[in-house]
Amino acid sequence: MNILGLFKPEYFYQPKVALRRIIPFAKKETSEFVERELPWGMTISVRRLEEHEKMLSVLGVCDLIVTESLWRLTQPGELAVDVGANIGYMSSILAKRVGSKGSVYSFEAHPEIFKELKHNVKRWEQDNNINNISIQNLAVSDKSGFLKLGVPEAFN
Repeated sequence: MNILGLFKPEYFYQPKVALRRIIPFAKKETSEFVERELPWGMTISVRRLEEHEKMLSVLGVCDLIVTESLWRLTQPGELAVDVGANIGYMSSILAKRVGSKGSVYSFEAHPEIFKELKHNVKRWEQDNNINNISIQNLAVSDKSGFLKLGVPEAFN
């Protein structure tokens, strides 16, 4: 590993993440889900070895540019919408940023992923007193009606 690769903002402000890159995990995680602490103080449950978990383990954030943009473009007290919320990573940023006077509406169409989103939001309500996220197991479109959600066989 190139030691200069550790001089990134995502490591500088989160030394624990940098240490994870240098020192191998002492405990091998074997459960389907793992907990990752987010820089803004919330913990998110992610599937082990999925893309979110890989990014959070290596960088401490998912998609640094989008994360930073959402934080800068969202103001306290605003209403924010997360369409295709997945497990709630972006919803967590929005909820933290808009604060108790703002609201976040999160939509996730896939029923299994929605369960993960619901689990994370419930945890944030209990652990972080975040009560401004409203979740819906729906797709969002400019037309009303019903569609069948296509899920590839490789999706587990």
